[in-house]
Amino acid sequence: MATADPLRGLAVLAVVAVHVPAGALFATGYLKGAGGTLRPETAFGSLGLVLDALPMAVYLFFALSGFLITRPFVEAFVAGAALPSLRSYARNRVLRIFPAAWALLAVVLIHYGDRGADAGELLSMITLTESYTPHPLKSLAGQLWSLKVELSFYVLVPVVSVMLWRLRDRVPHARRRLVVYVLAAAGAGVSLVFSAVEGWGFAQQRTLAWTLIAFMSGVVLAAVLASRQPRPAGRRIRVLASTAFAGGLALALVSAHYGTAPPVTNLLATLSVTGLLWGPVILEVRTGRTWRWLDNRVLAWVGDRSYAIYLFHLVVMAELYPIVRGMEGYKMAYAVLLPLTLIASFAVAELSWRLVERPALRLKRGSVPAAAPAVTPAGLLAHDPWQMTLGERAALEGLLARLKPALAIEIGTAEGGSTRCLGRHCAEIHSFDLTHPAGLADELPMLTTHTGDSHELLPAFLERLTAAGRRVDFVLVDGDHIAEGVRRDVEDLLASPAVDGAAIVLHDAANDEVRAGLRAAGLDTHPSVAYLDLDFVAGHLSAPGRPYEGQLWGGLGLVIADAAARGEEPCFEPDLFEPAGDLLRELRQLREAPYPAAAA
Repeated sequence: MATADPLRGLAVLAVVAVHVPAGALFATGYLKGAGGTLRPETAFGSLGLVLDALPMAVYLFFALSGFLITRPFVEAFVAGAALPSLRSYARNRVLRIFPAAWALLAVVLIHYGDRGADAGELLSMITLTESYTPHPLKSLAGQLWSLKVELSFYVLVPVVSVMLWRLRDRVPHARRRLVVYVLAAAGAGVSLVFSAVEGWGFAQQRTLAWTLIAFMSGVVLAAVLASRQPRPAGRRIRVLASTAFAGGLALALVSAHYGTAPPVTNLLATLSVTGLLWGPVILEVRTGRTWRWLDNRVLAWVGDRSYAIYLFHLVVMAELYPIVRGMEGYKMAYAVLLPLTLIASFAVAELSWRLVERPALRLKRGSVPAAAPAVTPAGLLAHDPWQMTLGERAALEGLLARLKPALAIEIGTAEGGSTRCLGRHCAEIHSFDLTHPAGLADELPMLTTHTGDSHELLPAFLERLTAAGRRVDFVLVDGDHIAEGVRRDVEDLLASPAVDGAAIVLHDAANDEVRAGLRAAGLDTHPSVAYLDLDFVAGHLSAPGRPYEGQLWGGLGLVIADAAARGEEPCFEPDLFEPAGDLLRELRQLREAPYPAAAA
């Protein structure tokens, strides 16, 4: 989902912005409790009103986790599908959280020492179970308290999911979404009661019991969107999304300044991040994209590196203190320290991504079993967001079962139905689309998503494969459905040496635009094509009075790209049968009257 990374980017920028004022006061000797008398909330005048609201950014991280982590489980529960692999889930969470956090702790302990921390405190740091209230290394690693909360939630998710699956058959399909809502409401209630009883203690606030309400906002959003098909959205949904986001910003200020009782502040903070999360996510789901100011490369990059920025920014800031320590005035120190901390944190985050996080994430591929297939005939009929007919699905499953591809490419992720099919058979998948379903990469450990225009991303990716001497075994083309876009996708594939020897399946090959693009690519005479059948699985002609009446859709085309296997004769055998797609077009012409939409 394109919205997730920019929201993470905004959240981590807010976290850095709220910590730098305290750093500026500390470095210049004005911080209360460190030789001074000033607090960040009051020292910066009207800016303090904003600074006081920025800690809500951590709740936005929690709400995002509640949405992205639970969405595969909620989708499967509501749809009646199989429970996602708990082994893959656990492995993915460990590989995502621990390596970078341990890298930070290694830097802290080697560079600064333990500062008197005892064995128990060091052990709790390493296991990410420390609340840092107080702790000798709080000023350098205190932000890791949120990882303790996140890990607690990660443990809770499979426990609750297993319980739900055991009860699933007793819950009517129509009421399963309601069950999720009830459980989320119960979780929110636990948080409100806990915060009312425990009060404002830091140790109590840094627990899952206190913060669970923020995660529940994301869980409810996952339930709202479960099994929902995209629908055209007009001005109303855009206005509602903008209103929700603006309301979230307003509530952040209100909760920071007017929430006097712990449960009230907890509730207002959660409502705030609900608006900030729900607005752009629902807008993207309904319209296919979010606001341009949010969906941009800069915020997406910051969001992609947000975990490392969050981890390392306090250490980076501590290393920059000598630069501002001699300045007169903490406000000038803040103006200098903030951009320097951001720039240096970005650089460290890039190093962390390249040297620690990305190599760790690669470990989850290849050694994790593929997702389990449906084991009963009735399982084939279960609700699925996959936009293929049962016959097309069976043909695709059959090809993949025979080929057992090591590396597969998918152009067009949509709701992830065909991606999950690839996940049952492929060791490594690269999927290209403008947006991707939230949580899909977490559900499928062998999947790497490439977000953007395939015409720009695919050629560069294929060049990297060629340079590395790697070969693609299987390609599913189901992205652009305009003739020119289809032609470019196919030509980009066949132009790459990395695709020589691959099986290429083309969905919606019966469609007029798609077939025109395939014809324009000159597949029947292409020197790399050893076999071609544009009607490997026949498409269909939509009936009168039905959606898309008179239009041709569906069908699978099959291309075997193998220059060495191509003979002198044509790569298909036209004399054996009449092409099904051409017959459907002739039938439509003969019965043109019942299809006013097609005739127009």
